[in-house]
Amino acid sequence: MKTLLTSLLLISFLSGFAQEEEETEDTTAQPEIGTKEYYLQKSINERRTGRTLLLAGTGLIIAGFTVGNSKPEEPGDLGFGSTFDASMTLLGIGLLVDLASIPCFTSASKNAQRAAEIKEVEEKIFK
Repeated sequence: MKTLLTSLLLISFLSGFAQEEEETEDTTAQPEIGTKEYYLQKSINERRTGRTLLLAGTGLIIAGFTVGNSKPEEPGDLGFGSTFDASMTLLGIGLLVDLASIPCFTSASKNAQRAAEIKEVEEKIFK
């Protein structure tokens, strides 16, 4: 039984390499570097990355506050429950992720400005 399963697995694995691949058109072609479309697409991608990082970091901060919002188990805990370390870790990571989103937004802004400048230069050349 082991031999049969092993041979079937090997045959199915090797059959994937034996098949021809059809040539298809690349629908995800990137625009040429230095064009207006290139900088606009780059700006959109960086802004999306920045928003994702910002939302993830804010979620981690909220999770840290939620985890840390526990009552002390003993009178001598000074208001910190047993989850204090976990909440501080989540808060710290969330803060760092939020700070990491700032360069994404600044880079997206610069690329949007580059795209706007390219438009103005093209208009001046063609007039």
